[in-house]
Amino acid sequence: MKILFLDDCFRRNKNYLGHGGFCINEEDVNSLCEDLLKLKQKFGIPYHIELKWSPSRDHFLRTTFKGDRQQIYTELIGLLHEHDASIISAVHDLNDCYGIRNYNWDLNRASLWATKQQFKFISERFEKPILESSDDYGIIIADIYSDNRGEIAILKDIFEAVTFGTEYRRFNRICMNPIMAISDYCPPIQFSDTIIGIIVSALSNSQYAQNHFENLMNLFLKNPHEGSLSFVSTISSSILGYGLILFPGRFRSKGIELFRRPDEKYIYTNDGIKKRS
Repeated sequence: MKILFLDDCFRRNKNYLGHGGFCINEEDVNSLCEDLLKLKQKFGIPYHIELKWSPSRDHFLRTTFKGDRQQIYTELIGLLHEHDASIISAVHDLNDCYGIRNYNWDLNRASLWATKQQFKFISERFEKPILESSDDYGIIIADIYSDNRGEIAILKDIFEAVTFGTEYRRFNRICMNPIMAISDYCPPIQFSDTIIGIIVSALSNSQYAQNHFENLMNLFLKNPHEGSLSFVSTISSSILGYGLILFPGRFRSKGIELFRRPDEKYIYTNDGIKKRS
């Protein structure tokens, strides 16, 4: 069994909304949670404090913590590497969403619509290649949606997709509808908060996030170039549209810009990511 943990991030200054997280084998979940507890102990953070990429003003990390938050995130990403996690994410530029651009939707309506689309994309990628290629089954656990009526609408929409399929995929390996959990009491979702926080913030030109983004690079689900005996491609073309999809299509140029530095330093081959000679 594989478990996909998801969270969301919204950057109000850009109106970028994203959902994403990581997939891990069920037998590794306990050890990942234990490692997170040890990380909190190392930095003097109480076990019940939720680790967040963008904590609120009254959060422990802003009011009491005196250490280096960036080092926490670096080590958090390191734990994902140790546990062989795979990242899947989707981000919308809501300003360019057709509902806002053509029909004057308000932000809440656009956000709900985008969330439904993102859950479908992520579920499709979870079904194939992750579950299908490993001949495995999986479940999705996501942070609760901010609005109860919206959460019900999302669950209904995804239930229909999982039951009847989407335009692109039938679901034979996702066992049930996503489970909604409270991130305070679901430690793996705290990893997902950091993942999607870094991705959306990096797209929003945050230098701190862009510094961490390269450390996430190896974890993104990549195009496996099925059937190819050998291949070489840029990092951006391997990940964009696969482990990281950006909506609408014009938003992809922002992703290419984000990957410019990694593309200059690395290539993706059938033997993994390699440094350019």
